[in-house]
Amino acid sequence: TLNLLRGFLRRESHRLRMLHRYGLSGLEVAAGRAQAVDAVITHVYRLVLERFRERSPSYKADPSVAVVAVGGYGRGELCPHSDVDLLILYDRSSLEFSRFLARELIYLLWDIGLKVGHSWRTASQCLEMARADSSAENALLDARFLVGGRAVFDSLLTLLRKHWSSNPRAFIERKRNELEERYGKLGETVLLLEPNVKESPGGLRDFHTMLWLMRGAWGIENEAEGERAGIVSAKDWQRARRGYDWILRARNELHYLTDRRADQLTLALQPEVAAGLKMRPEKHLLPAEVFMRHYFQHAENVHQVMRLALAAALREKGKARRQVPLELLHGLPLVQTDSELRLADGALDRFPKTPLDMMRIFPLAQQLQLRLGEDLQDTVRNNLSLLRRSWQRHPEMSAVFLEMLRRPGSVGPALRAMHSCGFLGKYLPEFGHVTRLMQHDFYHRYTTDEHTLRAIERLDEIWRRPPPTLERYRDLTYHISDPAPLYLALLLHDVGKGLGGGHSEKGAQRAVAVCERLGLVSKKVAQVELLVRQHLLLSHLSQRRDLSDRRVAQRAAEVVGDLETLSMLSLLTYADTAGVGPDTWTEWKNSLLWELCERVHAEFLGLEEATAQEEEKLRETRVRVLERLEGAEAPELSEKPLSKEVARAWMEEHLALLPRRHLLGYRPELVAQQILLARRVSRTGPAVAFIPVEEEGYTWMLLCCPDTRGLIAKVAGTLAALQVNILGARVDTRKDGMAVDVLWISTPRGNVISDPGQLRRIGTTVEGVLQGTLDFEEITARIGGEPMGPVTKRPQLSFNNEVSESCTVLEVLAEDRLGLAYSMARCLTGLGLNIVFAKLATEKTMAFDVFYLTDSAGGKLAEARWGEVLSELETALHLPRAATSAPIAR
Repeated sequence: TLNLLRGFLRRESHRLRMLHRYGLSGLEVAAGRAQAVDAVITHVYRLVLERFRERSPSYKADPSVAVVAVGGYGRGELCPHSDVDLLILYDRSSLEFSRFLARELIYLLWDIGLKVGHSWRTASQCLEMARADSSAENALLDARFLVGGRAVFDSLLTLLRKHWSSNPRAFIERKRNELEERYGKLGETVLLLEPNVKESPGGLRDFHTMLWLMRGAWGIENEAEGERAGIVSAKDWQRARRGYDWILRARNELHYLTDRRADQLTLALQPEVAAGLKMRPEKHLLPAEVFMRHYFQHAENVHQVMRLALAAALREKGKARRQVPLELLHGLPLVQTDSELRLADGALDRFPKTPLDMMRIFPLAQQLQLRLGEDLQDTVRNNLSLLRRSWQRHPEMSAVFLEMLRRPGSVGPALRAMHSCGFLGKYLPEFGHVTRLMQHDFYHRYTTDEHTLRAIERLDEIWRRPPPTLERYRDLTYHISDPAPLYLALLLHDVGKGLGGGHSEKGAQRAVAVCERLGLVSKKVAQVELLVRQHLLLSHLSQRRDLSDRRVAQRAAEVVGDLETLSMLSLLTYADTAGVGPDTWTEWKNSLLWELCERVHAEFLGLEEATAQEEEKLRETRVRVLERLEGAEAPELSEKPLSKEVARAWMEEHLALLPRRHLLGYRPELVAQQILLARRVSRTGPAVAFIPVEEEGYTWMLLCCPDTRGLIAKVAGTLAALQVNILGARVDTRKDGMAVDVLWISTPRGNVISDPGQLRRIGTTVEGVLQGTLDFEEITARIGGEPMGPVTKRPQLSFNNEVSESCTVLEVLAEDRLGLAYSMARCLTGLGLNIVFAKLATEKTMAFDVFYLTDSAGGKLAEARWGEVLSELETALHLPRAATSAPIAR
């Protein structure tokens, strides 16, 4: 019998998989599997009953024991690899059979091959569990009778319904708290690039929550009753149901594709799921991007209708809230309820009369610091057809919209409310184009529109109350006479995406069209155009260029033009980067951007003034270095603290062996430590020291030793073996042949390394490798070289001879892995190239690395050699380590 049941399940699973391939809906596949499992469980129950009767011949079928489906199975939905959740429900009078049933039924189902989760309880125990645990309560909300005694199941339903109906307000609050907790863990937006199709906002769980609210708060079992009760309209119910069905089909495909229970739509899986669902490419969009756009559309529908149901529950069953009528200039029929702006009762026939009515509610909510009620959002959503093209140029509409942008610190909530209603994309079609636009890379966490809104919220934070580490950015706001161009540029900075390459250029063209429709004066149009066109300039220069090279700041100053635009672009750069994801903005990036801004600001003062400032900074740094050296304890160098004369002599000797501008970009404490370290080398050999910079999220690693072939590659390999992340490197060699290098390092998670024991271990290992007392090959054998994410892209490599006066700049974009910097350094030095400067950055699983190189003669790399070097680098980047042991030059 068990073999027959296994065969039945196998055939049914195959049949449903084929039907899924031919386009059967998500609900139909899930219902089909649930029905097949129903049949198996019913049959196995009868087998168990027969076995028990063999032991107890007088026993008859007991009405006080039942097998109950709960959770998703209780809803009659089972995805291909979902667990089968069962409740063995019994009465105390049938303890013996219920215990036998719980044991035998579950074992037999496991033998057949089902993944079963089960519990064995009485009705009163179920009620206690529902009171104590929200997960148990949710499972029981979907309870469905399968087989056994119906009476005990009916008694359970009676108990549960009485419990829920006795305090619907508490039930609604529990469901709302569950939502907030779930969103807090997985993200509060539908528009995540790697959503969980079950638990993320807009996922299957949102639809379940709507059903639970209807059952628990109203005692309603189907959509028809919900419509009659006024919870959601027939139209809203249908769009939520369609969305749920579509997402369920995507989940079925995930299960079939991975051959296990899977709910996360990762970037690596999205192309395969899209192919399985037969998605086709559209203009400038890959099939995976088309698939995700459909997903976001359906998820938004589910999420919006669930919010409407929750609002209805709070309004009708929750705590009574006082409504305050608002006397408004334009006669809009609105009321304030707690922290919400809502439509007055019976006002649907009076609002909206024109799109201008809808536009006015957003600055009103912004001014009163209220969120839009779900009823008001739904009304706007249902009347978007009023907003025709002529209204996009309407002067009053433009004035109201720009008024919102001129309230810095509160622009984000207003624009988010507009976007949530669909009004923003309808009013600005350029922004509508990027709504739900997938950014299929390993850098962004959100869709283009969600990223933009989060960036605007970060800008609001700077204007309103920045955290201490960002306080200095608020000073930039004092240079800005009108915040509207900045906010508008940030809103439009990515509207060129989804149109092929060159999104900055295409976005600038579209931004100009928007500005002209809004009636901005030519000066502000030019500001917005420049900000959109150059929105990547400061981040690229600060993170990929040697800031001690004055040409970098000069180039930025030429592009930006004046202090106000520099302030705007700096704020936009911060907001754009911080809006990418929770951990994208780091203290390392903060320090780099601010250093660049200060250098560009100095360029605005003119050549003479900038040179004078540079000289003053060099003089001041020398004074502060001397202060730190004087009285310093250096037992390995001197028995007494350093006198002022000795300190000055050591400093002058060290700086005389380096370029005059060497001090620029270094803090005095670093230079002082470097001088002491260089003195130590003559006695102890290669020496390493560390300076943790807690406030900026990294640690300086100072290295002094005789310059040798392969030095930087050896250091990179050793650090990789020690699980140390290299953020950047500055490589200098004194005239006497001593290397005085500085590396910016962190943990793999991007945190400062400050533990003395860990720093001592790193220093001892690096010194041992450079002294030859530790085997370098043995140490680097620990480097696994596994990518940090699925390898989906070939490395992107490019050379540039124009950026630097003396070096060739190599830019590398590749899948990150442990030891990547070592692989590149080994390859480059093996080709006889010198690494003069490097900046290494990681975003999620992608490495963005920049190397300043010279050839063996100290000059730029001839273009004739570029092809050879690129070919060797591509080979090295596809391997954990270089395959050869070619001689290495620094």
